[in-house]
Amino acid sequence: MKDFRSSYAVVPPAGYSDRSSWPVIVDLGNPKDPAREPGALVLRPGSRQDEAFVLACLLDLKTRYRVNPELVLVRGGAPALALVSGYPELFAACAIRRPLAFEPPRKFPPCTVFVDPGDPDRWKALAAAMMMKKAGIDVDVRQATDRPGEVLGALGRRLRPRGGLPLADEFQRQGRWLDASLVCIDLLENPEVEWLARTKLRSIEGAALIELAKVEIAASERRYKDAVLRLRSAARQFAWVPTGEKLRKRLGELESRPEVKKALETDD
Repeated sequence: MKDFRSSYAVVPPAGYSDRSSWPVIVDLGNPKDPAREPGALVLRPGSRQDEAFVLACLLDLKTRYRVNPELVLVRGGAPALALVSGYPELFAACAIRRPLAFEPPRKFPPCTVFVDPGDPDRWKALAAAMMMKKAGIDVDVRQATDRPGEVLGALGRRLRPRGGLPLADEFQRQGRWLDASLVCIDLLENPEVEWLARTKLRSIEGAALIELAKVEIAASERRYKDAVLRLRSAARQFAWVPTGEKLRKRLGELESRPEVKKALETDD
């Protein structure tokens, strides 16, 4: 992630294949106690856990792996709580792992609090979980273990992904082209809606071509920084449609030009 001068690690399931979509666990917990989820992709940010970087890592992951955008979960302590509270539209659930005392949020997706019996603040964590339950949040409490698959085992059955073309339409209206593409690709396996899903993918392809045209206009007017920033975003958002390859190739060409490098080094 050169824009952030950092990186992230991803552990795919042993049986990973692009032929189907997969859940994601964004692991913001203790690096000495990493998530082990055989049924999901595990994303572990590198040297930083700020929201902007974690969200950028998640977006980049979606361009490289077949992710189910409705099955993105977060695991960890305070950073995980803050991330899910701030972006509930992006995350399906949260696993609070061996927490210290925490302030219960007012609105939250399904949540499991994993408590270590040796945690001196476990009673405060239990009290916070009870307050969440009284506020109507779907929360349960479990003892933390070292068993693989702990997060999906606790939360998987409580998730109700919608899927379908209405969801793809909703993502498209929000400008979440990448998520809309991933939903449509899943629908290609359904003969009843395959034609409609392909039609939706063609409309996303049309949006990608329009974005590429805007990039070329900016480049022709020597607005190189605008062109590159727009192109970087488009290359991610349209990664799963054919124009995505053209966007990535054009991005490499622009970024290699001396005048563009100079423009990128200047501040607006």
